[in-house]
Amino acid sequence: MNLEEELKQATEIENIKENKFPKTPPFPYIVYAIRMNARGADNINNLNDNTIAIALYDNKINKIIEQKIEKWLNKLGIDYNKDREWQDEEKCYETYYEFNKLEKKEEC
Repeated sequence: MNLEEELKQATEIENIKENKFPKTPPFPYIVYAIRMNARGADNINNLNDNTIAIALYDNKINKIIEQKIEKWLNKLGIDYNKDREWQDEEKCYETYYEFNKLEKKEEC
């Protein structure tokens, strides 16, 4: 899964990075993080259990981009959690999505 490219295609936002930007870009932008746990059966780690967090930052509540993200997640058939907070220090809204994606490894 190339999450960055999929998000760019789904949202039409160019400012998307994993973990953080070196310098804060103009709104809107997305930051994502992936936490991966390897697991499997019979002492073989042949599955990646990914917990993925996507954070949309904007100076307003951006329902259009949120709908695009949710449409993409729904198309993939992924259950997700959504939350929104005002980030006082950055003076923007953070809309936060979290979901799990299980992937079978090609080789073990």
